[in-house]
Amino acid sequence: MIGWIFPVGFWFAGTLVAASPGILFRIFEKEKEHLRKEASDTRFRDHMASIFFSVEEKILSSIPWWSFTLMCSILAILLFTFGFIALTFVLAG
Repeated sequence: MIGWIFPVGFWFAGTLVAASPGILFRIFEKEKEHLRKEASDTRFRDHMASIFFSVEEKILSSIPWWSFTLMCSILAILLFTFGFIALTFVLAG
C-alpha cells in the first residue's frame, strides 16, 4: 500500500505543474495592474520611483508566456509518465 505514494505523488506534482501557468498568469496580471497604479500615483511625488514602477511593469509584460506554458506542459507530461512507470513497479511487485 505504501508503494502507491510514488505514482500518486508524481501525478499530483504533474497536476500542480500543469496548472501553474494559469495561476501565475493571474497573479502577474494583478501585480502588473498594481505596479501601473503605483507608477501613476507616484508620478508627481517621486519621479524616480514612478520610473522604477514603470520598468517593473514593462519587465512583467515582456515575459514570454507561451514558452513558460510549453515548459510547464512538457514537465507535467514527464511527471505523469514517471507516475505511470512507478505504477508499473507497484503493480508488478
